[in-house]
Amino acid sequence: MTPRFRGLRFALVIVGLAAVIGPARLASAADDDFEFAQALSDRGYQDLAEEQFNELLNDSKKSAKEKAEGQYGLALIKRYNARIAAGETRERLRKPMPEVLGLFEEAEAALKQFIDRNTGHERLLAAKLDRAKLITDRADYIDRAIENDWVPADVTVAELKAQVASGYDTAIGLLKAGEDVARADLEKEQPNTESYSIAEEKLGTLWLYKIVALYGKGAALPDGDTAGVAALTTAVDEIGEFMWLFDGTVKGLWAFHYSALCNWRLDKPKDAIRDMRDAATYVEEADGNLVGRAIALLSYQKLGEIAIAIAPRHGDEYLDTAESVFETLPTKWPTFLEDAAGQRAALSHARVLAALGNATAALELVQTVIRKAEEKGTRVNYDAGKVLSDLLAAGGGGGAALDPALLNRIAMSKWADSDMRGAIKGFQAVIGACSTPEQMDEFGWRAWDFIGRCYGVEGRYYEAYLAFAALETSWSKDKQNAILAELTNETGFSAASAINALAVETKDKSEQKRLTDLKDELYEDFTKNHPDSPRNQSLDYRSAEKKRQDAQNLRRAGDHAAALAAFAEARQLYAKIEKTNPSIDKIGARLAQMTRLEALCHQGLGDDAKALAGLEKAIQESKAWLAEKRAPAEGSEVRRARAAGRNISLTNILTSLSLTADVTPDAAGRTAAYEGLLTALTQYEDEFIKSANRGQSFVDQWRAEAFIGIVNIDRADELVSKLIADNPALPNGPYLAALVAKAREAEAREWEKKTDFDRARDLYIRAAKLREYAINQTSERTGKTSPASLKFLGDTFKKAEAFGEAEAYYRAALAAYEAKSQAEQARALRIELIGLLIAQGKFDEAIPQLEVLLVPAEADRAKVLERLGANDQINTDELKDLLKIMSNNRRILDLLSSAYLKAGRNEKDYLRCINIAAIMIYAHPKDDRHDAAFIGYQLRLAGGYLRYGLLTGKPEAFRAASSLVTNRVVIPGLLDTYNETVPGSKKQFEEILAKAKEKL
Repeated sequence: MTPRFRGLRFALVIVGLAAVIGPARLASAADDDFEFAQALSDRGYQDLAEEQFNELLNDSKKSAKEKAEGQYGLALIKRYNARIAAGETRERLRKPMPEVLGLFEEAEAALKQFIDRNTGHERLLAAKLDRAKLITDRADYIDRAIENDWVPADVTVAELKAQVASGYDTAIGLLKAGEDVARADLEKEQPNTESYSIAEEKLGTLWLYKIVALYGKGAALPDGDTAGVAALTTAVDEIGEFMWLFDGTVKGLWAFHYSALCNWRLDKPKDAIRDMRDAATYVEEADGNLVGRAIALLSYQKLGEIAIAIAPRHGDEYLDTAESVFETLPTKWPTFLEDAAGQRAALSHARVLAALGNATAALELVQTVIRKAEEKGTRVNYDAGKVLSDLLAAGGGGGAALDPALLNRIAMSKWADSDMRGAIKGFQAVIGACSTPEQMDEFGWRAWDFIGRCYGVEGRYYEAYLAFAALETSWSKDKQNAILAELTNETGFSAASAINALAVETKDKSEQKRLTDLKDELYEDFTKNHPDSPRNQSLDYRSAEKKRQDAQNLRRAGDHAAALAAFAEARQLYAKIEKTNPSIDKIGARLAQMTRLEALCHQGLGDDAKALAGLEKAIQESKAWLAEKRAPAEGSEVRRARAAGRNISLTNILTSLSLTADVTPDAAGRTAAYEGLLTALTQYEDEFIKSANRGQSFVDQWRAEAFIGIVNIDRADELVSKLIADNPALPNGPYLAALVAKAREAEAREWEKKTDFDRARDLYIRAAKLREYAINQTSERTGKTSPASLKFLGDTFKKAEAFGEAEAYYRAALAAYEAKSQAEQARALRIELIGLLIAQGKFDEAIPQLEVLLVPAEADRAKVLERLGANDQINTDELKDLLKIMSNNRRILDLLSSAYLKAGRNEKDYLRCINIAAIMIYAHPKDDRHDAAFIGYQLRLAGGYLRYGLLTGKPEAFRAASSLVTNRVVIPGLLDTYNETVPGSKKQFEEILAKAKEKL
């Protein structure tokens, strides 16, 4: 039977599962450099820690053990990155599931590599524990992904569950092996000594993690699964043994926590509730144990979850028990609401209260949690908002006094986070909480407006129409209400637009006509009811606007001729509009805008002369429009500017100047256009920013383009760097960064032509950092990252010879291609990645992959590799036979021969280099016998013979190198010809020849 706690309250070992022994601290003799880097990582300075670990790995003065610690540290950084990505729940910031799983796979591969390569290292046990914990973290993430519906459509939940269970088997195996070693070490020590305590601590850590992994496997498999039941039963049995050693410690407390979870999964509710109650209530705030606090509060949370889960089958008995335990929470932990763990425990309590029918107390408690979470910045208010929405949806507010201001904050946060469904529930709760006309004016009416917007974003146009129409109906009953009057100046138009969108989507012709007629009625009603609204437009004006938009769509689709015809029709429709129309002043600006767009159509049709003339005309028309005097419109400064069309004219002037530079064929004309754009920005910038949406963003963009256009890239870089530094989330930051990156890359290519490779590398690094920012920002905002963009970024780092960064992005791109089942792109990138590994000297990783690509059939591969490494006497017939079963991809052959030559691990490496080079020369097209590739093969062959000779001392190898250079290369004029094609090749051939002759 499992023993109960029997020692003095935590008078023994005060350490917890998360801090029992940190992975880096399982080593008995810590290296100062490693510990310093690990301390940086523990405090969140991942970039600095990574630099330190890289220095350890790459420092030639460090021992093999110390270099291995650098490798281990970098693996820990990867684990950290995977955990951070897995912990993000916000929709707009959360990475796609395949990308997160890719980070876990990358981290596990790094840890496995360290474990496999360093079997005698003192940190081996810590690494195995880290790998096991990583597998557990990955399983937790998959469970959360399933629960929150993050799983991609092409992956089944059953597949993921099976992967989780398999991963736990790996973790259990690792932990069992470590546990056996730790148990044997403990048996060697004398009790009541310091060394015994250390050995016992290690055993407890590994044993407890194994119990956790057993539970994880059982929880991952379906209820009743034989393997799952066996894992849970084993965990419970082992907890009984575990407690004989660790009763009265934090480890014991964790054991009871997991005993409860296992019993719950085994459908033993009485034991589950009992164990979780003990885990929750054994320690209290007066003990001053922070780790115990975390476990206790987590156990309170889980107690409520278990009670709710088992209630449908076992009745309310356990809910009553849980409630009685929750009543002790304020006494045992007076400050429980001060941190996230206590706030989550309170939310669990609220759900128990609701399940027992006490909705009033539940809602009041949740509102208290939300206020505390906002005050303490714990982000639990997101979870609390969901609980609150669920409680309200389940049965109203009971007698609770709901705070509409609080609910409104929750709803707005969900709106800002693009969680439209959560926002709809939130705004519905706001409306339900408004009990006075004053609250409706402050929160309720705007909540209706946001509900309509949310439905519109979701594409649920009929629901959007109903929400907007509800506001219109309320305004018709209370036209003196200023808030309703303000909102309905927009929402009536929005209701008609929603019906129009629904009509466009509808396939049934009769229904489409009905909706179109309703849309027209709504527009007419809006025009009549809200004549002062900027949205109020006559039918003629709407027709003209629609034709103009149709023309713009045709232009965007590339049908420039049809677009020109549609623009002409739009001009005719604008000409019919009454002078009394409220938007008449804007029409002149629209006509100038169409002139600019017509110019782009001419450019698309290849008539640059008409395009330039049209852009100049658009500028003049817009300047003339701005010069006219008009009566001021009503409303805010921004609204007046937009209503009058000033933003359109200013956009025309600035955009046309930018486009003129693109269309102008000569460099002097382009420079003049960009200088004109800079002048115009100085003149119109302030007014444009005030009158246009995203005005500042466009100004920054134009200014950066103009600086690049006049070849002042430093100014452009300075501008963009400051903008990004001031606001990393700048809306057009990724575009601006990519713009400057492209210019820096062009600069780098020019310096390469001048053979200033150091300067070129610096510029490539700058370009890569800018593109890195652009990709990361785009990924955060969209949740997506293009594998092609990752590859391109890797290419840029590769040009800068920043091979570590290049490799990381190649691997990320490869994982993305594989996740999308883009096998061809993945294969091509895998080959490039192998080339990068060779450039970094990672031959043990690169060569086996290349050998598989060289001869995919395993049975043939061993024979081919054996023959290539036997001797250099391959004749023509053998070459032909080998070519039949070898890859015909020259890139693979080229990389593999290069890798063998650079690795030079033994005689076979050099012989394989020689033979593959000979095959490449044999298979090279006869018409290209003087191209760069052929010269490279000749150098490879000669160099292979020379290196083979230097390794073995065999004279025939030196003779082969000498003969090769003398007979094939040193004939009148050929060496110089080669050098023109491959600069430096002449010197290399001469050096090979000189060294070979020296050895003969």
